[in-house]
Amino acid sequence: MLVALVFAGSIVRDVNLLFLLAGLLLFPFLLSFRSVWKSIDRLEVERRVPHELHAGEPFVVGVGLDGRRRRRGSLGVVVEDRIRRVGARRRNHPDGRPRVFFPYIPAGRRRETTYQGVIPLRGLYQIGPLRISSRFPFGLVERVQTIDRTAEVLVLPRVGRVTSLWTRRHREALTGTTSRRNRAGAEGDFHGMREWRHGDRRRQIHWAGYAKTGRLTVRQYERPTGHDLALLLDLHVPPDADDAFRRRVELLVSFAATLVADACRRGTGRLILGTCDAGDENGNGNGRNDDDEPAIIDGPVSTGLLQESLRRLALVGYHDEAEADARLDRLLDSLLRRTDGTVEVVLLSTREVDLTDATRLPRAATAPMLRKQARSIRQINASSEDLGQYFTYDETGGE
Repeated sequence: MLVALVFAGSIVRDVNLLFLLAGLLLFPFLLSFRSVWKSIDRLEVERRVPHELHAGEPFVVGVGLDGRRRRRGSLGVVVEDRIRRVGARRRNHPDGRPRVFFPYIPAGRRRETTYQGVIPLRGLYQIGPLRISSRFPFGLVERVQTIDRTAEVLVLPRVGRVTSLWTRRHREALTGTTSRRNRAGAEGDFHGMREWRHGDRRRQIHWAGYAKTGRLTVRQYERPTGHDLALLLDLHVPPDADDAFRRRVELLVSFAATLVADACRRGTGRLILGTCDAGDENGNGNGRNDDDEPAIIDGPVSTGLLQESLRRLALVGYHDEAEADARLDRLLDSLLRRTDGTVEVVLLSTREVDLTDATRLPRAATAPMLRKQARSIRQINASSEDLGQYFTYDETGGE
């Protein structure tokens, strides 16, 4: 604006000194325009991002710039990235915009740098697009070039370690489920034959062998030593929930991830993970109807099951009050068809649930198996003070 006023005044008044002053004022703009145009021209950018990481865990992203020009390098280049939670509202989850600065990129050469960050919440995140800019040398003119190159990063729940309080109660539950397994007659896998001893059960005697050899032998079984665990996650979040309540819900998901990791770390037994929601990765419903089956992961504990479970927990969403009971009813009903009463069941919920209420849980509450198991199902509420006593985070914030 100032240059235009001086230039207009020099024309109206026909004053050469004003022409000279206008030229001196205009020269930095012309030089800046030419410099930023050349600095951004023919630059190739590359980004290296991790595909998975844990919430609260520091991560590093590598950024490289290749100067494709034959002569003259680029000066003062800024590369800005964008980190956005997919499907989230910007008001609740504002975008992150990390920047890196390249002082000089020689012609035909490559320069690399990194930026570090921490994503505090689980979920699916999109990194990109990239934004390259320069304002060298005077900062009067800026040229911006957007490169539509994106990548997805899955942020897994934060995993901690169970405390001695949970371990003690877990052992008590293990003793209870083992006794139920014995009462149910689960002998284990067949191991071999041995001679009969005083006190052996009559039904273990191998009568066909006795008829052939005249000697009493019994079947010997290898009793399973693993512990079967079923984790049910009920994330009902009312519309008026405040930030403190949502933080407790995320703490509940982290506790579920910790229990899954602890079970897989022991290396024996069966693990069932069921979630009430079937929404997208950000807690939004996807229009399921009442006839759809809930998402359940079931199998022997292993590293693969751990990764599958953590990915599922990373994407588990919230559900509203209108569908809360129906979703939990479907989940309990599906669980009862998978277990025989010898599995320790832990219900992690954001509310108090009456498992015997047939009006709210018409399928599950009327099932004979649930009436037997209702007292043994352990419920842990997100608002319970015990939740913070059952596990603690590692210093690194993740596994």
